[in-house]
Amino acid sequence: MGKEKYVKEILGFFEKTPAVSSKDIKLIINKTSIKKSYLYLFVHKLVKSGKIKRITKGFYTIFDDPTVAVFCFKPAYLGLQDSLSIHNLWEQESNVVVITGKKVRNGIRNILGSNVIIKRIKPKYLFGYELIEYNN
Repeated sequence: MGKEKYVKEILGFFEKTPAVSSKDIKLIINKTSIKKSYLYLFVHKLVKSGKIKRITKGFYTIFDDPTVAVFCFKPAYLGLQDSLSIHNLWEQESNVVVITGKKVRNGIRNILGSNVIIKRIKPKYLFGYELIEYNN
């Protein structure tokens, strides 16, 4: 019964947030009496059971949309084609492009079964973007 209580609490947090880091899960667990050493085993069991999905190292989600990868590379925004698709101005399917000011490896990554292109730019060029909600 104790294990189910923590699963419900953490999955409730996953429903509110598109991407959750392992640090966020650690903060939730620190509010309770679970040891930190149990954190990685707990997350591994949730991934293995299919309740959550791994986006990148240290980030997890319950959604199947690869655009949630933008939350893993903050500060970041989606590329032009994805932005046009979100605003219903572009109907063609394309690979997700994430543009970030964080020091990460450029290239194509397989995230949630889709190819995601990561591009790095200087942080001074990262401006004029806003957070919008789509698909609930």
